Amino acid sequence: MDTSDFSVESMAKELNTKKKPPVLFLGSRTSSLFRNPPLVKVLLQNYTKRSYLIEQMTPIQRFHEWYRTLEEQFPSVSERHEILQTIFREKPVKGADLYVAELIKHKRFHCIITTNIGNELVPALLQSGIKDKAFEVIMPGSAKFTVPRMTINDLHNLIQAGDDVDASDIYTIVKASGDVGSMKYSICEYNIDSKEIFLDKYPELKACIEEIKEEDMLMVGFDYKWDRHILHTIFPRRVESLWYVNEEQTNKDSQLFFYLKACKAKCLEGTTGGYELFFWNLCALTLGRMPPEQRQQTLESIDEMLSEMRGIKEEIKKLNKKVDILLKQSTAHPLSHTHAKNNSPPPSINSPSTVPEEDRDTLKKLQQFEEN
Repeated sequence: MDTSDFSVESMAKELNTKKKPPVLFLGSRTSSLFRNPPLVKVLLQNYTKRSYLIEQMTPIQRFHEWYRTLEEQFPSVSERHEILQTIFREKPVKGADLYVAELIKHKRFHCIITTNIGNELVPALLQSGIKDKAFEVIMPGSAKFTVPRMTINDLHNLIQAGDDVDASDIYTIVKASGDVGSMKYSICEYNIDSKEIFLDKYPELKACIEEIKEEDMLMVGFDYKWDRHILHTIFPRRVESLWYVNEEQTNKDSQLFFYLKACKAKCLEGTTGGYELFFWNLCALTLGRMPPEQRQQTLESIDEMLSEMRGIKEEIKKLNKKVDILLKQSTAHPLSHTHAKNNSPPPSINSPSTVPEEDRDTLKKLQQFEEN
């Protein structure tokens, strides 16, 4: 493993100078499940036996915890399948998915292997302006697996694109864990509806994925628990050109660490290796700009923050008025003879005896605000 000369800047330079673009691997941590959607929050808050630990958990720990909770509370496969489909129901395209789509559109990657069982990438590709017949999504049970042995090039040749789509503009997305839209997908190695090892059940998919051993690859968002079924399919590598990006440090005792070290992978781990931040930087540095849709969303987010700040400012004004009233009330009470004689301090404006009951909560909030 090598971390000394790998940065987002060096990756951008590589993408802009390579004659043949690398394969892009997107792991389960690039899924919207990992981004903590509302239904996942509800499951964690109301069903987990470890709800008191949720706030102390890292995003990765929460990601693992919510599915453990789902299995414990909903033993029925059909129930779990329905919940997963609800979580993945189409939402507005935003964030890192747009950055990835923009890089694909500009031919920085020619093939995408993903273990994300959701469908976030396809709407992002369409929104970026890529024609729907310019890419093909390959997954278990699709018509593309009617032949016993297939390579990435075979997949390209099988795509029936229109005359307005150039052959060099065809992109392949291989869903290595299947898709939640069917019952043919993997959760933590096993098929959702059985205890069969996922890639053993679909050997044609395994054969397709093994082709990337011959290709340069950027690997982002691998999750050791959810993606372990693919580990021995993409490793050991037959070429040494591998870039590994993750927000978590790789366990030095893991099989993944051994594989990364064996192929001399260039690694970027920690905060800058998170899906959103990494592709935000990579898109900006590689293309010199952000996707138009993302620029608009950024402006809208700024407007929302400004609106919230104006609301906070108004609340502060109201609190200041309350304080003025409280101060006037406190100075209206002269020192009692007892206080003067005993040299004891005058009643504090925080004292229950001087603050009207209906104003005590307001004063308490103000004190907390000033302390913070």
